[in-house]
Amino acid sequence: MSFIVDVSDHNFQEEVVQASFEKLVVVDFWADWCGPCKTLKPILEKIAGEYAGAFILAKIDTEKSMQLPALFQIQSIPDVRFIKDGRMVGGFQGAIPESEIRKKLAPFLPELPKNQEPTWKTLMAEGQWEKAIPFLEREIAREEKTELLLSLGRAQLAAQQWPQAKATLQRVSSTDPLFNQVEFMEALISVHDLKLDSSNKMDQFLAEAQKQLKAKALPEAMEALIDVLFRDVHYRDELVRKAAVALVELLPPDEKKRYQRQLSMAVHA
Repeated sequence: MSFIVDVSDHNFQEEVVQASFEKLVVVDFWADWCGPCKTLKPILEKIAGEYAGAFILAKIDTEKSMQLPALFQIQSIPDVRFIKDGRMVGGFQGAIPESEIRKKLAPFLPELPKNQEPTWKTLMAEGQWEKAIPFLEREIAREEKTELLLSLGRAQLAAQQWPQAKATLQRVSSTDPLFNQVEFMEALISVHDLKLDSSNKMDQFLAEAQKQLKAKALPEAMEALIDVLFRDVHYRDELVRKAAVALVELLPPDEKKRYQRQLSMAVHA
């Protein structure tokens, strides 16, 4: 059973009443036209994701359900009710702050581990880029934030999903304060996609980096980019430098530190 479910008049007994004898069910009455409901939605889904099944978030669209709003005597939305063992044990009305929601839920739920990180952060820290992608996509579907888009783009690059990474980065506004990170990652995509001039000596060196990128050999690609930078740090209007800065972030921690030192030496040589 998923811990976030859509509930109607037809499945209420199973998804809410019966389920409440196993764990807390948080019932969210909402509607598409309701502005505060849209504010509350990502907060509830975020908390549900953190608890990962310790409670069920049951979402009831009041425009589609005729019986349930009347059963709960819903006067206005959003209206959230807590159901446990078949009876209502708490709840709240309105889009209250996240901190208040957590306080109201706390008596019914186990304590979260301290310093808990979303799964995608843990996976990325371990270099499991491809596994992190679906978790990031799910987070973005709930709330599209620049930091999440950048992390997804980075994970897609490391997983060699070049077209997908390009599409993800295009979703970041050019006026965003973090857009410079997009420019660096797009430089790496450009190096991967470049049509090089085999008669150009510098392009011959850059071809090695491109070859290693396409072979998914990221440390070797980093070596080749640094080699180009030692020869000409401004080559191709600093495209190579920007690509190297983006690539070093995709390396395992031990290699990242080593190549950061080499990159710094090449840039400041």
